Amino acid sequence: MVAALLVASCGRLHFTDQPDAASTWVAGWRARKLVTIDHAQVAGDLAAFPVLLDAVAPDLAPAFADGHDIAFFAGADALAYEREAFDNGHVIAWIRVPALSAEVDTSLYLYFDNATAADQQQASAVWSEHFTGVYHFGDGTTLDSRDATGVNDGTPNTAIAAPGTIVRGGVAFAGTTTFWAPTTGMDTSAGGLNTVSFWLDYTGPIGNGPVAFVVGSNVYDLWFQANACAGFNTQASEVLGTTATPLTGHWVHVAAVSVDS
Repeated sequence: MVAALLVASCGRLHFTDQPDAASTWVAGWRARKLVTIDHAQVAGDLAAFPVLLDAVAPDLAPAFADGHDIAFFAGADALAYEREAFDNGHVIAWIRVPALSAEVDTSLYLYFDNATAADQQQASAVWSEHFTGVYHFGDGTTLDSRDATGVNDGTPNTAIAAPGTIVRGGVAFAGTTTFWAPTTGMDTSAGGLNTVSFWLDYTGPIGNGPVAFVVGSNVYDLWFQANACAGFNTQASEVLGTTATPLTGHWVHVAAVSVDS
């Protein structure tokens, strides 16, 4: 069975220049900033969770121009991260945090200014927990079809770059415009458990299926019907979802989850 679920996403990260005196300083780096993840923004305890850091810190200037000496540590333990962008102190990174608590704040350090550092990012390791495809789509001007897991790069078939809502980039579709993304690693067996999630700003028309994914020989497309039903077409004369009103004309987060029926 395939069902559509709407969820909200939010979070807060705090920078501070006050170091934790009890924390081990990792050798090789000349500067660091404490990053605190507000526990009130964590709905429940999480493990191996990719946290988005999008922050402007002008004093990151001593870092290399491309930010390759930026590193994240929890104590003495290096954290895998993907550096989506770094420009004039504006850093956008996805950090694989081993454990997030809903009871207490989670702290880690952003290190920078290391003249001998190799590139510290490990993008594929951030998405190692059951992710089969992760697409950021570039900077809103130039479309990037690469898969952050390093496995399932997409193919834009006349799809074009567009501004996104989470960070920078998105992909725009019109008419028969498509973006193909292979899904090597999905569980296509009977009762296989898979989730496809994305942010969507759909402007119409009602009666089209703007997004689809394929499992085996079955195509599940997000469909907007004239009778105000919006959801995923199961190809069994039904659309599982919700009313169209919350989905059209503004950004919403959509997750299609296959469950063992």
